[in-house]
Amino acid sequence: MPTYTQEELDNNYTFKIIQKSLKQEFPFIKKVYLRNPKDLDKWSNNIFVDVDINPYEISERYGFPLDGLTERYLRRGQEYWSPHLSMFFKLYTIEERRIIGNIVNDTNYLIHSIQENAAIPNHLKFFKKVNIGAWYANPDTVPHDIVSGGEGI
Repeated sequence: MPTYTQEELDNNYTFKIIQKSLKQEFPFIKKVYLRNPKDLDKWSNNIFVDVDINPYEISERYGFPLDGLTERYLRRGQEYWSPHLSMFFKLYTIEERRIIGNIVNDTNYLIHSIQENAAIPNHLKFFKKVNIGAWYANPDTVPHDIVSGGEGI
């Protein structure tokens, strides 16, 4: 399996399609990238990318309240991350868990369908399987509270 540099990943045609497609299909995804370039060749057949999201957009769209820990981190101006998207929310029912599971499955399906697309010539493909390794939320995603003029929902 070939080794890659951060620049090669960033300039790779297939990876650019993955980035654009994820952001287009899932508007709450704000950025798809490799947080630690040293991890690029950590696994021989896989690359685990990081995804910045706006959890408030997911909360608003699907009606899930944010988990208290997520809220506290973001409101204190700290980043919050998890390898599991479900950790950002209070999910009370099986249906709510199914919805989050479907989002994760759909993102993975989109990534893999792009990578396996026969329309992309081999010389433009990225030959490691791309997977989402971690989900991140930044404090700048906290909505501005119009009434109080402070941070909040």
